This record gives sequence, C-alpha cells and structure tokens, in this order.
Amino acid sequence: MRILNLIPSLLGGGAERQLSYLAPEFGRLGNDIHIAYQYGGPNLARLEMSEVKLHLLRAKGNYDPSIFWQVIHLIRDIQPDIIQTWILQMDILGGLAARITKTPWVLRQPTSFNTTNANSFKNRIRTLLAAGMDAVVSNSVGGDLYWQKQCFSNARFIIPNALPLREIVAAPPSTLLDYGITPNQKVVLYAGRFAEYKNITNMVKAMLRMTEDTKIVAFLCGEGHLLAEVKQDLRQATTVNRIFLPGYVTDIWPMMKRADVFVSVSHFEGRPNAVIEAMACGTPLVVSDIPEHREFLDEQSAILVNRYDPVEIEKAIKDCLARPDAARRRAKTARNIVDAWSIESIAQQYVKMYKDVLTIRGC
Repeated sequence: MRILNLIPSLLGGGAERQLSYLAPEFGRLGNDIHIAYQYGGPNLARLEMSEVKLHLLRAKGNYDPSIFWQVIHLIRDIQPDIIQTWILQMDILGGLAARITKTPWVLRQPTSFNTTNANSFKNRIRTLLAAGMDAVVSNSVGGDLYWQKQCFSNARFIIPNALPLREIVAAPPSTLLDYGITPNQKVVLYAGRFAEYKNITNMVKAMLRMTEDTKIVAFLCGEGHLLAEVKQDLRQATTVNRIFLPGYVTDIWPMMKRADVFVSVSHFEGRPNAVIEAMACGTPLVVSDIPEHREFLDEQSAILVNRYDPVEIEKAIKDCLARPDAARRRAKTARNIVDAWSIESIAQQYVKMYKDVLTIRGC
C-alpha cells in the first residue's frame, strides 16, 4: 500500500510523536510511506533516518491557501492508496483534498472532546467534511464516543498509542546532576503541553505547596502558551529554586526513570503519550480521575485525584513519596499493562485497518 500521511508539523506534540514511531514501522511492513508536513521539529530526526519519503509543504503560514493546492498536486503525483490526516489543520485541508481527488481518507482522533473544543468553528468544519471520510481511528474510547455521538455511520476503529518499548528499556536513568539535584532529593515530574486542558494552574499550585519541603524538587517539562504565565508565577514564589522549567525535553525517559512520581492532572485526554511512557519507565503515577485515564488505569496502578483540588493533588504526590513501596507496587502493575502497546503491534493494527478500509471502499 502507498499511504500518505498529512500533518501540519513534526513539533513536540503527541500526534507528531506517534507518527514518528509508526511511519517507519509501516515501511518495514512492506508499505510505501509518505509524509507531507509544513514545519519540522524534534520528531523529524527519527523519520529522516528511516525509509519514509518526506514532503515539505512550503507556505507563509497556517492559513496560506497554497498548502491546499500543494496537497492536491502531491496526491495526484504519488497517487496514494489511502490518506491519513493528523491534527485539525490537516483534517480540514487534507480531508477536503482527499474528497476532491476521491482518495480513501482516514482521520485520526487524538483526544476526547470537551464541549468548548467540539463546538469551535474549525471543529464544526471538520465534522462537516468528515461526512465524506471512509473511517476514523481514535486512540481512546472517549474519542470514539465523540464520533458515535456525531452519528458517523462509516467505519470506526480504536487503536491505542504505540510505545518504543525496547528503546525505553535501554534508556539509562538520569542523575540530574546538571541541575544540582542530589541523590537523596525526591523528584516530581510533569511532561506535556502548557495548555489549559492540561490543568496547568492547579498542578502548579500543588507543586508550589509541595516544594516548600527542601527535599522535594519538581521538573515541569514542555512548551506552550501558558509557559510564560507559569514563569511569572514562579518568579513570585519562594520555592522557585526547587521548580525547574527545562522546556521541551527530547530525551525524557532518563528523567522519568529518575523521577519518584510522574504527575498528569489533565481535564481531558486521548491516550496521553507522556503518561504511558512514564508507565513503561516504571515511574509511579498521580493522574486526574477522568474517563480517559480510567480506560487503562485504576487504583492498583496509579493514584487518581480530583483535578480541581490542588490540595488533594499535593497530598497524593506526598503519599507517593512517603510510601515508596506502595508506589513501586502500583508502578509495576502499570508497567505490565504497556507490554501490548509496542510499535510493532500497533503498526500491524493500523495496517490491518487500512486494508479493511480499502476493502470496504471496494479498492
């Protein structure tokens, strides 16, 4: 099969990371894989080292109409058997191009939706266009439920996110000595976007309270439009020297293996890469009690908290640090869950899905 993946960028987001994991494996399974993108980023390097064919879309900005025409020309040039779109911009532009060229189209649903996101202008356009797509693949039950509620009558699939398990196992733990962290200090870690849906405000409140203890340090890794606001909050705090903001960290697994607890208290998710990578690293978890986390975690594998209560978040983190044996038992249970999510296994599920879609289409 010739598969064209359309994605706005290869920056540090979860969808970009998943495509960088899966596309090379699609190729190893005997498929001709193409990726068209507008911007590079930290997930480009893995793809450049593979046999994947990369197509840079040159444009002056996200709303440059030439992107659409470049996609049309690319489709007509390489004649893919199937198109998969990743992220909202390409769901719209790529989906429209797929419909015009009558190419089978699969849309990837990366998250569940809250009401605000679902009703945005761009998502309404996306939903209208989706009436002509052949299938939607979600990485969570919540994402699939969204399309079920839209009365989407074509094929729906649920395929979880993939993990490079062998690479994660081989990664050595970090000492964090470069940050002046001593072996006896407890490390709390967050990795993800600095965005509203990640519940950054309540998480930072919990971190500020918790790091009043000089034996505890926190690393908040990632980028996003709320990062400047967090920096401003920390400048006014007395614990600023114990909360680190290293930005987007490409090599996050060693930090996860050094961390005593990983925290993610999002308002909603899909199948969050950072959480499942922390599981693969054996890091104890404190996560928000939301359906997306409940889909693969419970009280035996994580501490689930009220995401609206910074005091409860702080207490859960401190419980992990105070009772390391119980935390390690939960982490071991969580680690056993991820064995089914190897890149090889998930890529095979995607390829089977593509074949099923083409069969339904009569191709």
